[in-house]
Order: sequence, then C-alpha cells, then structure tokens
Amino acid sequence: MQSDIDHIKSKLSIVDVVSKYVKLSPAGGSFKGLSPFTKEKTPSFFVSPDKGLYHCFSTGKGGDMFTFIQEVEGIEFVDALKMLALQAGVTLSGNSSSGSHDSADRIREVLEKATTLFEKNLADNNEVLAYVSSRGINEDTQRIFRIGYADASFDQLTKELKGIHSDVLVKAGLVRKKDTGRVYDYFRDRVMFPIFDAQGRIAGFSGRAFGSETTPKYLNSTDSPTFDKSSILYGLHRAKQSIRSLDCVIFVEGQVDLVLSHQIGFANTVAVSGTGLTEQHLKAIGHLTKNIIFAFDADKAGINSAVRGATKALPLGFNVKMLDIPSGKDPADYILEHGEEWKKVVTSARPVAEQIARMSERKLSSRERFLTVVTSTIAPLIALESSAVKRDKLIADTARAVDIDRLSLQRDVEKNISRGAHVLRRDEGMQDSTKVKEGSISSMQSVMIIHEWLKNDPNEKEDVFITEQLNELKELVSSEDVHHEPLSEDRLARELFWLDERFAPTGDPFIDRDRANARQAHVKDAIIKLKLERNSLERTRILGERRKSPEKDDEYLAQLILLDRERQELLERLTH
Repeated sequence: MQSDIDHIKSKLSIVDVVSKYVKLSPAGGSFKGLSPFTKEKTPSFFVSPDKGLYHCFSTGKGGDMFTFIQEVEGIEFVDALKMLALQAGVTLSGNSSSGSHDSADRIREVLEKATTLFEKNLADNNEVLAYVSSRGINEDTQRIFRIGYADASFDQLTKELKGIHSDVLVKAGLVRKKDTGRVYDYFRDRVMFPIFDAQGRIAGFSGRAFGSETTPKYLNSTDSPTFDKSSILYGLHRAKQSIRSLDCVIFVEGQVDLVLSHQIGFANTVAVSGTGLTEQHLKAIGHLTKNIIFAFDADKAGINSAVRGATKALPLGFNVKMLDIPSGKDPADYILEHGEEWKKVVTSARPVAEQIARMSERKLSSRERFLTVVTSTIAPLIALESSAVKRDKLIADTARAVDIDRLSLQRDVEKNISRGAHVLRRDEGMQDSTKVKEGSISSMQSVMIIHEWLKNDPNEKEDVFITEQLNELKELVSSEDVHHEPLSEDRLARELFWLDERFAPTGDPFIDRDRANARQAHVKDAIIKLKLERNSLERTRILGERRKSPEKDDEYLAQLILLDRERQELLERLTH
C-alpha cells in the first residue's frame, strides 16, 4: 500500500488536490485560503507544497492530501486512496478490475453507458422534455444532474449494451433475467435521475414514471456493489461544500425536490433514495454538520418521516428543525410557484417537535385527537433533547405555540425520559442509566440470591416449603398489603434474615451480622427495582385505558401524576 501512496503523491501535488475545494492564494512559499472546515472571513488555512501538508489554524486539523480528502469528503482512508488514485490515473496494486465482471469499477462503467443513453433519449423526445421543463427543471440543471429518459421498450438498453455480459447488467440493476434466461430492461418509460455517490460517481438510478400506465410511480435501483440505499444520499456529491460552509443540511424526499432546490441556490440540500433516514445517512452528514432541516411533504406521510428521522437524529446529537411549507405543498411545487419565497420558508424552520405540534393542531379535527398526539409524539420527541436548557425552552415554546399547559407537557416529557431510562436498563441488562449505587442488583438477581440462600438447607423435604417462601416473597413485593401490614422493606429484610438463619447450616458465614446487613441493603435495592417495574407496568396499563376512554382523561391523568411522583421518589431512594 505504501508504494501506492508514494506513486499517487508523485503524480499529484497537494495544491492540486486542495484547490478543488479551496480557493488558494500565494503566501510566501505556501498558499492560504478560507478554511473548508468552518465558516471564517480571514484565511487561516495554509498549504505547504514543499512539505505536502496542510494545516487549519481555526480547527487544528492538518495532514497530507489523504487526510484532507478524508476530512473534506467524510470518508475512510481506503476510499480516499481510491479517489486520489483515480484522480492521479494510478492503478492500485492488486486492484485491477479487468478480470471481474461484477466488480464495482466495471459496474460503474456500465452505469455510465446507460446514463449516456438515457440522456440521448431525453434530448430526442420532445414530449418528455416538455414534461421535465414543466416541472421547472431548466437545461443547465438537466445537464448538471444528467437527467434522462428510459425508453418504454423492453430491450432498448439491452440491445445498446449487447457487448456486455448479461450477468454484469443484472448485477448493475439495469436488467432482469427470467427463468428462461431471457433478459429485459428494468427501467422503462421513466424519467431517469442518476444517483451519484459521495465522490460523484454514478452508483444507481431513480426512475419516475412518465406514462400514466407505468407503475410503480417511483422505481429505484436495487442494492448492488455500487448502490446501497441505506447509506447513499442523492445530491450529496454536490452539496458537501455548501453543507459545510453553511453548517446546515436540508433533507427532502424526492429527486425533483432536490434538483429544484439546487437550481435556486440551496445547494446544501440532499435526498434519501427509496428508504427512510438511516444512521448511515446521519454518519455521512455528521462529518459536515450537526444541523438538520427536514423539508418533507406536509401530509401525514411526510410528518411520519420527520418523526422517524428525528427519533434517529436527536439521540446522536443533531439539532433537528422542520419546515411548514405553506398550502401543504411539497418543496418542488412550492419552489416552482414561489421560488423567491423559499428562503423565507427555510429561515422560518422551527424545532421538529414544535413544528409538528403546530401542524398537528391545525390539521386535526378535534382537540382531543391533538392532545393524544402531544402525549404520543410531541413529548417523546422533546424528551430526546439531551440538553436540559434546550429542552426547557422547547417545552415552553411548544406549550405557548399550541396553547397547552406548560407543566402538563413538562410532566409528559419527564415521564418519557424516565421510561427511556427504564427501557435502557432492560436492554442493557440492568446497566442502570440512573447511576444506581455500586453493589445494587436487579430484581431477578435478588430472587436468585434468595434461592441460593435457601437451597443450603440440608433437608431436601424442605424444597417445597422453600418454593412457597419464594412465592410469598414475590407476593410481598407485588402487594400493597401483607397480612394487613403495609409493605415494608425493613420487615421483608427481617423475614429474609429469619429465613436465612432458619435454613442456613450452622457456622455458615452468612450469619455474620455485618454480611447480613450488606445482604439487607441488596434486598432493599432489589425491592425498589421491583416497585419501579410495577410502577412502569401500571403506567402502561393506564395509558392504554386512557386511549380507550378519552372521556375519563382527567381521572387517568391524576393517576399518572401519582405514579410519576412515586417513581421519582423511588429513583431518589435508589440512587442516594
């Protein structure tokens, strides 16, 4: 690999590499420019051609051309190596694709040929050209994004690429093969949008139906060695620099939404391709910015997409906002009719929870349905905000915007935070996110410990009795009243100690009072956790009843408040 690196460096100057991203000007024996990693007005980014290094004084980042490409493109070293090898015209050792029909490089060659054919089809078809123009897409944008048209016939592409093995075409997602061995074109009668990877190479396609009888409306490439819909973002290859310089990314859902956004100057826009927002998408964006704006359709599907996306992004530390596009239009239609107003819409973006609350209040037919959305959707989204200061402001702003009680919303948010901690403990094997003191144990562990204490009885005939005692222990924990005596941790601990003294063999070290006291502390801790589990189950039950009987909402809310208080008291006792 070192020979590949040296070969590339002998072919390329770091100035050649960096100048594609940064406007450089001479500064003595070096070059300087505005940092590509942050917004600044005074150049703090320097490149030394003699040393082959760069350094950014604003961010402290520095390195060689490979490091630079990794940083600016948000990719791993291997991908940076391949990217610069392509730029330098260097064939990497052991990486020749000539002998492999289904290699990524070979597939990209085939996709490039298909794109050229689709572009020619569009140029020759006035009807389709008229449709594309009617969507507001001008000639420059068509050329930049290489928009084309797939003919309605079943074999135009197959015939055009007849010199290429059918297995490669299948692997590239361009054709399908029947059981008989006959192949046919996958994309037919569709306006074609090539999907580029982050390095600007064609990775796949998204086709929009042209004829009224063509179904489905949208058809995307299947996953292949070059195309993975869960990680690739449409338009990212042209958006990276704007995202970084503006410190913000706008997410849209469709190709037309994206190309029109870029056409009017919003080059920091990207789109998902045939899937929802994924953690891989967020990882790619996280190299560039932590600020997201969702510009999805204003219908139910668009709102649901925003909720799902925010649920993934907020826990990863992203700041997530959402647009409320006037008249319920999608971005493409609004830009087509009111292009000059799009900037106002974007700058009016609000935090996603507040925006969804506003939109839901306006769209839903009854106040009761809206309040259900607040409980089921808005509060959980606010709870995902990790900053307490930002969370309190969001609660206040949202409550004021939709005229709901601030304290009630805050209680719902806090319940979701507590419930989230409970789920986390369950998923992580009781690795308690509430910072339970060292030495505390789970309820199931306590039962196991008690069983270990009791099984030391040498008299096997006592086994049934011991099991009954364990069942009684469970009843003690789950009941509000034991023999008409309030549930008491001290009482239960005394009973457990008595059981241990009765069943443990003479001389067992457990009878040592210090160790007994330590065991008592474990038991108390376990009992609190069992109470917390019971509290959570009861809360779930009441929420279910509340949804079924909205007319009793006040009654159920009162019960939930009491359960919340109990939970907070238990958590305080557990952690102190």
